[in-house]
Amino acid sequence: MNVTTAAATGSRSFHGWRIVAATAVAQALGIALLGGYQFLVTPIAAEFGATSTQMGLGMTIVILGTGLISPILGRPLDRGATRSLMLVGVATMLGSTLLLSRASALWQLAAAAGLFGVGTAMYGPLPVNVLLVNWFAERRGTALALAATGMSVTSLCLPPLAAWLIDSFGWRHAVAAIGLAAASIAAPTLARWVIARPEDIGQLPDGRPPERSPVPAAAAGDAASTTAHPAVADLPLAQLVRDRNFWLISFGFGLAFSVSVALGVYLVPHLENTGIERQSAALALMTLGVSGAVGKLAVGALADRVNRKALVLVLLAIYACAWLLIANWPSLEAAVVASVAIGIGGYGLTPLMPVFLGACFGRDRIGQVSGFVTPMGLPFLIAMAPAVGYVRDQTGSFALGFNGLAGVLVAAAALLALVRIPAREPGSPPAAEESS
Repeated sequence: MNVTTAAATGSRSFHGWRIVAATAVAQALGIALLGGYQFLVTPIAAEFGATSTQMGLGMTIVILGTGLISPILGRPLDRGATRSLMLVGVATMLGSTLLLSRASALWQLAAAAGLFGVGTAMYGPLPVNVLLVNWFAERRGTALALAATGMSVTSLCLPPLAAWLIDSFGWRHAVAAIGLAAASIAAPTLARWVIARPEDIGQLPDGRPPERSPVPAAAAGDAASTTAHPAVADLPLAQLVRDRNFWLISFGFGLAFSVSVALGVYLVPHLENTGIERQSAALALMTLGVSGAVGKLAVGALADRVNRKALVLVLLAIYACAWLLIANWPSLEAAVVASVAIGIGGYGLTPLMPVFLGACFGRDRIGQVSGFVTPMGLPFLIAMAPAVGYVRDQTGSFALGFNGLAGVLVAAAALLALVRIPAREPGSPPAAEESS
């Protein structure tokens, strides 16, 4: 008897932790694969005669693909079509990597990048967050943090693997191999374990026992999920845009996450510009990966126990101080210390946006709200790295741009400080109030 069948027939084992494992796999083998992009820049540019600007646009196209598909995903996710969408996303991701491996023109590379963004969005952070918000309430932060560690594992393992594959077999075979391997692991995992809501198999969030009588178990899977929640209403965008929390969360987290894009592009070049050798700079990246995994887990656990708004403000302060340290004290020692702070303060922010959205808007419409929030942050995500690069080109140093990133994080903190977290999550039973 497989997992879903056992759950549907009344198994006492709480299926939510299998959801956490499945979503960790989805994130590890989805958008986190972009960690190998930096190793493709040189060989692809050499083969196609592409400029650095053209290669940089590849990341922009991926982000655009993700942002444009997100609003479309919200409604079907709220109605329970989660597993089908995620499996279609895996197939789209595989198609994009195979197209990339066979590309013979720059426009084909661009098309592959856009498809990759669409595909990984369909089984990436948006459906992952919807699943975990649905399956967890009191332990939501912990669940989100555990799932996010999948990306940290990839950030540690993929770079050496990608470098070896490219050196040994060439970039085309390397891309195809990574795409095939990711799809062969992700597809069966998601097909076996993903169930949209605990109610679909007679369970409740966090595995808590029913208060009166067991929830009627529906047949597990997307078809059952879709019919099990016909009361989930569409969320008019006009209604959402009148909610101040929507704008504060969208712009606050959008600004904070855009800083991370600049981090992924410019940290190593900055260290090299200050005289630190590439091998030594790798030490900062390794420190960042380890501290990021620890930071996500620690923040996730704290989010279930402490005031969430105070927690996000502390993390943003730590993140801003890290950028000031990197910008103004150029040394390997300072870079390592700053990497620890970035791992805790920056990567630790990862599970907090869905925590805020779930607390402010409830689980019934989390997909639609998240789908609208994602494109709101697109302008920041697209513009931040080029802006820092422009400042560097004008001044010859990343220092001014990095100091500016600290200022961006202060602005993000100012916006998120104004969020009013309801005393009770919409659609949930009465609970103790949280000061906001």
